[in-house]
Amino acid sequence: MEVTNSLLVAMMFIMILSIGIGNILMALPPLIDRRVGSAVGCVHLSWIVFLLLMHLNLFWQVLLILEIEGWNFAGFLYAVTGPIVLLLATSVLLPDPARSSDDPASQYLEVARPVFTLLCLVMAWLPGMDLLFGDGLQLVSVWNLAALAVFAVLAATSSLRVHAGGAVLAWTLLLSLLAARGLGLAD
Repeated sequence: MEVTNSLLVAMMFIMILSIGIGNILMALPPLIDRRVGSAVGCVHLSWIVFLLLMHLNLFWQVLLILEIEGWNFAGFLYAVTGPIVLLLATSVLLPDPARSSDDPASQYLEVARPVFTLLCLVMAWLPGMDLLFGDGLQLVSVWNLAALAVFAVLAATSSLRVHAGGAVLAWTLLLSLLAARGLGLAD
C-alpha cells in the first residue's frame, strides 16, 4: 500500500475525531448511571450524544480528503481545523467530575456559550471544506448553515427553554441529514 499525502491527512483527521469519540464514550457511563452521582440535565446529555453523532458524521469528510491530490500545509491545517474545534467543543461540554454541581442546569448554561460558539465555527468550516476541496456548495451545506444559525442563537442566549428547543431543532436537522445520506440524497 502506497502512503500518500491524502492518506496521512486522513489519518490525522481520524485520530483527532477518535479522541473526541473516546472522550464522549468515557464520559457517558457515569452520566447514565444514577448511582455514581454525576448529574447532568436532559438538555446537557442530549447535546453530549449529539456531539457524538457529529463526530461520527464528520467521518464522511474522510472520503473527500482521500480524493484530494496535491496537499500543501495550509490545506492540511484547514482540513484538521474542524475536528480540532469539534474536539474543543466536546471537551468544554463534557462535565468536569471535580466541579460537580447540585444544579445541572446552571452547570450546562455555564459552558453553553463557548460550546456553541465553537460549534458555529465547525458549521462555518464544513462549507469551506466543500468550497476548497469538493464540488462547491451542496445540499448538505444547507443543513450546515441552518445548524450554524441554531448554534449562533444558542451561543447568544442563556435561556434553558431556548436551549431545549434548540436541541430539538438540531436533532431534527441532524436526523434529516442522516436520513438523506441513507437514501443517497446527500453526499
